[in-house]
Amino acid sequence: APLLVGGELRGERLLVGNWPNTPFGCVIEASDNAIHFNTRINGYSNGYFQPVCIRGEDQATLSPSGKFSKCTPGHDFSKDECISAAASVGGKLRNGKFIIGKWANTPYGCFVEESDMAIHFGKNVTGINDGFFQSVCIGAMLGFS
Repeated sequence: APLLVGGELRGERLLVGNWPNTPFGCVIEASDNAIHFNTRINGYSNGYFQPVCIRGEDQATLSPSGKFSKCTPGHDFSKDECISAAASVGGKLRNGKFIIGKWANTPYGCFVEESDMAIHFGKNVTGINDGFFQSVCIGAMLGFS
């Protein structure tokens, strides 16, 4: 999964450690996209690392195209889960970047832009999909408002 979203090996090797300031599991460092694996189960995100793995039971699906399309409440991926969830359905980082913003014309939560499948996370809870984005939802729980 990390290579699919732009992760790179640093010095041709996977960095493995037991870091307190890094989420557990497979992550990408924001500064250089280096792939890490943290063995510390209670590791937390200090903001410099993005998890790139999701639990198997949380299968991602794309909402249908169209205006107002979004995930059913309770079936959204968190910001920390967004990259790996979106990558599992074809999403990609645009120029190696995870795009986060507060837009009026996009759905809230994890979504991809249809034109290039760029992975985004919308922080505007009242945002309304103008039809150019597909929400990344947990399971087949999709809705329209």
